[in-house]
Amino acid sequence: MMISKTQIQQVIKQYGETSKLKKSEQSGATPAARQSDAVILSKEAISIQHIQKALKETPDVREEKVSEVREQIRSGSYNVSGTEIAEQMIGRTLVDRSL
Repeated sequence: MMISKTQIQQVIKQYGETSKLKKSEQSGATPAARQSDAVILSKEAISIQHIQKALKETPDVREEKVSEVREQIRSGSYNVSGTEIAEQMIGRTLVDRSL
């Protein structure tokens, strides 16, 4: 990332204004018209927050699936072919590379 001289000057200017404001607050002087900060989220951002919350609440392990496979292993009826294993491994590799 390249930073231009103009961007550096803007940062320095903002830093100077912030420093002056802090000094005036410390000295007891208050600016006449203080603005308050506000955050406005888009509908998409709110949706993403809901999805993230749902994902955090979702358990990492599907207990019913684990129990089912465990029972199949105990009974000797759990069979997976080498072809299925290879397909899953290759599929996972392709997905990982695309990320």
